[in-house]
Amino acid sequence: MRAAVGSDFPVGMKLGAADDDPSGLQLEDSLQAAEWFQDDGLDFIEISGAFHADICARHVKPGGREGYFLPMARRFKERLRIPVIAVGGFRSLAVINEAIGSGGCDAVAASRPLIRQPDFLQVLRRGEPVECISCRLCLFRNDRPTQCYARARQARKPRASAT
Repeated sequence: MRAAVGSDFPVGMKLGAADDDPSGLQLEDSLQAAEWFQDDGLDFIEISGAFHADICARHVKPGGREGYFLPMARRFKERLRIPVIAVGGFRSLAVINEAIGSGGCDAVAASRPLIRQPDFLQVLRRGEPVECISCRLCLFRNDRPTQCYARARQARKPRASAT
């Protein structure tokens, strides 16, 4: 990759750092691999988890289950010199600032809240409610365009008339 893009272009990766299956990918193996990637010139790494029944938390709201991959990201931050990005249900500015301020990561990433509210960052700045609850419909409708299918579902529901 580095040869293709040159030394001035940042190269990073997202890493599903551990499986919940004892015979699957273990965190220590991912930590070692990340050190090798760093030594080979990786510029940053985003830490996530593998998909299984409950690792991608559902119904995440501000103040509840936010930053669920932060403990794993912190382990990478302790071992690497490159920036570490945490992902996993960040929904409030306070939790984002705490994650970064605590040294657990250098940045956070968000995907689903941006699908639901493309102005997610402005929503946080204005202190408005974050609408995404991580229902995961946007993840599992991969045969269709990326959008918030919960919002589309709500739009189709008939509204009760005020009579």
